[in-house]
Amino acid sequence: MQFKKILCVTKTTCYQTCPITPASLPKFKRDRLHKEHLYHQHAIEKAKQQAIKYNLNITFIADQDLTQLVCKKYDLVLTLGGDGTFLTTAHYTKDTPILGINSHPVIAGSRGALLSTTVTKIPQLFNALKNCSLKFSLIRFPRLIATLDQKPLPSSALNEIFFGPTEQDKTLEFKITIQNQKVQKVNQSQRANQSQIVLSSGAIICTSRGSTGWYTNAGGKPFEKSLGIGVLIREPNPTHSLTFSQMIIPSSSTTTLEWGGQEGFISFDSRREGRYHTDNKRHILTISSSTKEGLWVVKI
Repeated sequence: MQFKKILCVTKTTCYQTCPITPASLPKFKRDRLHKEHLYHQHAIEKAKQQAIKYNLNITFIADQDLTQLVCKKYDLVLTLGGDGTFLTTAHYTKDTPILGINSHPVIAGSRGALLSTTVTKIPQLFNALKNCSLKFSLIRFPRLIATLDQKPLPSSALNEIFFGPTEQDKTLEFKITIQNQKVQKVNQSQRANQSQIVLSSGAIICTSRGSTGWYTNAGGKPFEKSLGIGVLIREPNPTHSLTFSQMIIPSSSTTTLEWGGQEGFISFDSRREGRYHTDNKRHILTISSSTKEGLWVVKI
């Protein structure tokens, strides 16, 4: 398969966006950010040199300059960064396939769980793209989509949707309802559409690919994609009796959260472009999984 027009989305490092001064950051963090920035810049230069070497029609753009209109113009989108760069790019990509390249696979925290290759393999990748000999599979990653008060939200999530109070040091009372014919709990199965009233710091609803990230850090257990969607009540108040605090539900399920009297916060994949704040009126957030709205990912 030939990709005639290729877009490469590069990570904007924290070193480029943060005020790097002794007054703003401690020395250990300034040193780390500078080191990571230099490594990433080297990766970009390597990619550009290899694009020239193999005479590939690749346009390079920083992730902070992305728009949906830009991504629609290309046959293939490469991301050069980490999982965060991939998630940001996915926000602006609908039908164009994405191939993720980890620009710094050796640093702590750069897992590259969503990525297909690393910066060290760029020469082989670009050579294969030039010769139309790239061996790959095209996989559709399902996304989580949501409606707020029956109106679709423009964002979607590959990893997770977080819901909670706007004020991080507060808890929020909300009603959570799982609507499905069969619900699988962590250690047992049962049939029901379940509802419960919760007082907690929020809830995380995640895909299997997102289950190794924030969901796990918050106390959830990673699960395989065949199991569906993970639902985790974050820091529940023990004075409220819960029928579940963690649950794995089939992909066909719908999760509904209802609250009021307090401002709420909704986050898609922890991306700046996927954050929403609500007022203190009554609101209903409905979350479901969609393969139709999924992301085409190139795996090599």
